[in-house]
Amino acid sequence: MGSSSQHDVLRPVWGIDVGRAGVKAVRLERAERGRIRLLGAAHATRKGRAATGDAEPALALAASFVEKHVEADDGLWVSLPAERCIHRTFAVQPEDLHAIEDIVREEIRSSVPFPPEQLTTRYHVQEDERPCRVHVVATQTEAVAAVEAAVGRPVDGIQFSNVAVFNAMVADRNLAARAKQGNRPSLVFLEMGTRETSVVVTDGRTFWSRVVAFGGRDVTRAIAEGRNCTDREAEAIKRGEKKLPPFEFVPLLKDAYLDFAGRLNQTFGVFQTSVPNSGISRVVCLGDAFETTGLVKFLEQQLRRDVGTLSKLQRVLPDGLERHPACRDRPGAFVVAYGLAVQGVGLAQLPTNVASTAVAPQGWGDRLRAWFGG
Repeated sequence: MGSSSQHDVLRPVWGIDVGRAGVKAVRLERAERGRIRLLGAAHATRKGRAATGDAEPALALAASFVEKHVEADDGLWVSLPAERCIHRTFAVQPEDLHAIEDIVREEIRSSVPFPPEQLTTRYHVQEDERPCRVHVVATQTEAVAAVEAAVGRPVDGIQFSNVAVFNAMVADRNLAARAKQGNRPSLVFLEMGTRETSVVVTDGRTFWSRVVAFGGRDVTRAIAEGRNCTDREAEAIKRGEKKLPPFEFVPLLKDAYLDFAGRLNQTFGVFQTSVPNSGISRVVCLGDAFETTGLVKFLEQQLRRDVGTLSKLQRVLPDGLERHPACRDRPGAFVVAYGLAVQGVGLAQLPTNVASTAVAPQGWGDRLRAWFGG
C-alpha cells in the first residue's frame, strides 16, 4: 500500500493506455543527461460498435498486445480511466507528518462515498512544500483487480489516465523545476477520450483534475447526424481519413462544441474558486479529435484563452521519434501512454501506484494497509 516502486528504472518500460476504442502504447528507457529514449510505439483500435465508445475499456485488446509485444524483462504500466480516480489534496504541517496515516484515513472516511474496505488507496507527500502537500488517490479495488486479471501477467504499475497526463507533461516540460524558480503559471491539459475529457490543471507542482462528460464519441455522433451518414463514415471524417473543408465542420459541430466550451468554462470556474489566487495561462489540447475538426480554434474563441495543441515531446531523443513517426506526428494522442512509461522509468512527479504489487513507502503502516484493503 502506498506510492510506486522506483526499482529497475533503467530497464525498458511499456506504458499502455487502455481506452474504450482501443489501446495506445509506448516503450521508453532512460537516456543520458535526463533525456528519454523512445523504443516503440503502437496504436490498436477496436472494430465495429465498440470503436464508437459503447463498450468498457479494451482490456482484451490490451492483453493481446501484451502477449505479442511485451518482453519478459520489460516493465509494464497500465492505465485506469480518469473517471475511476478519487483524488484529494490537502496540506499538513511538517510536525504532523508522524500522524499522516490517521490523517489520510480520516480524509477518506469523511469525503469518499465508498466503504474504505472496498478501496485501494495510495498517498504521496510533497515534503519540500511548506506546509507539506499530501495527494491521496483511491479507486474501487475491483477495478484494479479487473485490470490485473485481464492483462494476463504481473504489472509493475497501474495509474489513472489523468495522473499520467500530469506526470507526462511535468516531466516533458520540466515544469517542476520552473515552479521552484517562481515561474508558476497554471497550464490546462485537455485529454479527450471516447466518452469523457480529462481536465488537468497544474503549475508544475500542484495537481487538480476533473472529468467533463464530452468525448470523441460526441464529435462522431454530431458529424453522423449532420451529414446523415454512418458512424463509421463519421469516424473517418473525424480522424481526417476523409477530408472536409474546415468551414463545413462548424455547422456540423457548433451545438456540440458550444456545449463542450460551456462545460469547460464551468470547470475552470470551479478550479479558480477552489484554488485561490490561481490563474490559467494556456490550454493545451491532447488527442486526435482536437487536431482534425477545428475544435482548437473554436475553443480559443469561446474560452477567450490561449488554446493550442502539443507539438512535440521535448524530452524524447530525436532518433526515437524518427523511428516511430506516430509519436512524432501525433504526440498528443500518446500522452497517457507516455506518462505511464515516464513513471515506470522513475521520472514521475506524482508516483502513486494502485497496483496490488505496489511497494509501500516508508511510514505506511500495516494498520492503514488493513483499513483500506488491497
